[in-house]
Amino acid sequence: MTAHDLIEQSDNIRENHPHYWRDEQAQAELKALWGDAINAQGVFTGREEEILYDRDGYKAVVSIGTANGVYAFGSSFETPTQGFSDAPSIWDELFETHAEARTAAIGFLLKRLPEAKFPHEHTQREQLDRMRKAVANILRQPTLF
Repeated sequence: MTAHDLIEQSDNIRENHPHYWRDEQAQAELKALWGDAINAQGVFTGREEEILYDRDGYKAVVSIGTANGVYAFGSSFETPTQGFSDAPSIWDELFETHAEARTAAIGFLLKRLPEAKFPHEHTQREQLDRMRKAVANILRQPTLF
């Protein structure tokens, strides 16, 4: 089975089961399709993390889950006052290459990064801007992989 076929079959299961994330039949079909590559919640058991930024209590990370030639992403960020995290899952968009998943993860993370909104948050604004620029620069850099 090709990566494209696996993605297509997973999409079909989601389309055929309106509440796929809690439908026992949908979960059984996905488990039969993916085997031990996912846990009971549909999260990839094999994944790698890449720290994109880690400075002064501000951190941005992407994770790429992979199985059977298919990739998914998760992302997270931390600041001293807030954060967000999600894991690579078959419930989200699936990709045929690591590079596609990584690029999508970084783009998603950039959209999720918070913004300092109040005048007294000057230092936080500078730190968030620095993190956002560093993460955005990764998309502009050519890669060997």
